[in-house]
Amino acid sequence: SGSSECKQEISYGNGTYQDMQQRCYLDYWRLYVPEGSELVSSTTQPVPADQLLNGAGWPGQVETFTGEAGTQVFAGLIMLPPGESRQVLLSYRLPPSILQPAGPELQEYRLRVQVQPGLEGLPFMVEVRLPQGFTLHEPGDGWQSMSGNVWSWSGVLDQMTTFSLMIGKSQ
Repeated sequence: SGSSECKQEISYGNGTYQDMQQRCYLDYWRLYVPEGSELVSSTTQPVPADQLLNGAGWPGQVETFTGEAGTQVFAGLIMLPPGESRQVLLSYRLPPSILQPAGPELQEYRLRVQVQPGLEGLPFMVEVRLPQGFTLHEPGDGWQSMSGNVWSWSGVLDQMTTFSLMIGKSQ
């Protein structure tokens, strides 16, 4: 695998953008979720100690800590060789307090996805598992019913996007 060739270094190579594009990409990723969210499972790839300047590596276990403005943060590292792609998969349970009243027997869930400026498109997929006995009312473009109470949306994001989901009891 090309990942064994990756190594964190402090260097700009010959200084050209093209040269830097041929190097491994190291990123500290973060997912900000509402305070009280619970990480259920994660799929990440560890970064070996010999690839990082600190010599300690990253074991692949998602870090969880309190963020600002009533958020909680799930975070980790990714080391990506040129021309390769990887997925970071996180499953978490949201607190009931995230639902806001939105009319007779309807509640609204809003999900804001921010994309780092400069990215040319971030492949993004989200699945929402609703409580038993509930469903999406008038789901927006791109939302698909997967099975039972699970809905999904996938696409490419190149700017901040806010999803607004109206949730009500199943008929």
